[in-house]
Amino acid sequence: MKDLPFEQMAGRTLKIGAFLLIPCVMILIIDYASTVAWGLIIGIGTGMWNTYFLVRRSKIADPKDAFFKHKLQQSLMSGIALRLFTTIAMLYLAAKISMVTAIAAASGIFAIWGIFTAIAAGVLFKEAKTGYKTSKL
Repeated sequence: MKDLPFEQMAGRTLKIGAFLLIPCVMILIIDYASTVAWGLIIGIGTGMWNTYFLVRRSKIADPKDAFFKHKLQQSLMSGIALRLFTTIAMLYLAAKISMVTAIAAASGIFAIWGIFTAIAAGVLFKEAKTGYKTSKL
């Protein structure tokens, strides 16, 4: 089994997340006071922000370094605290607007995670399918 293309999967997730933001912005243009649209923008934006900086953190460690695994773990663990704080702060901000906004923001964050999971599952299924065909020959 080869390594999964993490940067490509995250890039696809960010592109799909940007396409999810377009209808929310259109709704806000029509109705500025839509709390659900504000919550989705906050949630999807936070999920995209966290995904982008997760990819940047994973690129910091050099695989040719002898302490690659240790450096990668340190880098990712320090980034977890920042991403978690960002998520909590955005959910607090959304809750200050209204509870409906907070629920929509949480849905937006989960949507980005779900998109990434679906993309990763597709890559794994594609790899398993091609691996099965080659082993059958």
